[in-house]
Amino acid sequence: TGSGKTYTMQGPGFEKDVRAGKQKIELNPKSMGIIPRVLSDIFKIVEKSSRHIEYLLFASYVEIYCERVMDLITPEKENLTILEDKGKGLWIMDATEVPVKNMDEVAAVMKIGMSNRFTAATRMNKFSSRSHAVFLLTIYKRDLSSQINKSAQLYLVDLAGSEKVSKTESK
Repeated sequence: TGSGKTYTMQGPGFEKDVRAGKQKIELNPKSMGIIPRVLSDIFKIVEKSSRHIEYLLFASYVEIYCERVMDLITPEKENLTILEDKGKGLWIMDATEVPVKNMDEVAAVMKIGMSNRFTAATRMNKFSSRSHAVFLLTIYKRDLSSQINKSAQLYLVDLAGSEKVSKTESK
């Protein structure tokens, strides 16, 4: 715990003390975390694509805590089911999917998710992540000239801290 996993995945601006505010997240390319950095690159590819290619992107954010999957965008959705299909792959049934078109919209989804994430204080970390957080980006691509459709999913995971109870006094 306290090694910077969440900071590395998200970058500055998503900390517990900032989350409740309405201020916009500054996405500085030099300090962005892995999630905003990867998604920024994806949006650049989308922007540079041919006019006959259409993209739809959807963001989901869930947490896994005590073997339960909970929606971080719509917290009332608890105990979601993870399913697997040969054609579709893995997916989380009923997870909220928010259409995103740019990094500001992604940052807003991340901010909502972080405000709903389960944290607890330990002796080693004031806002220790007690859960695994999974940011999921679903991409639909359609070639308008050939009518070929493709889809992909990207899972970006922020693992929970792992520590000895005797050191952290966690519960």
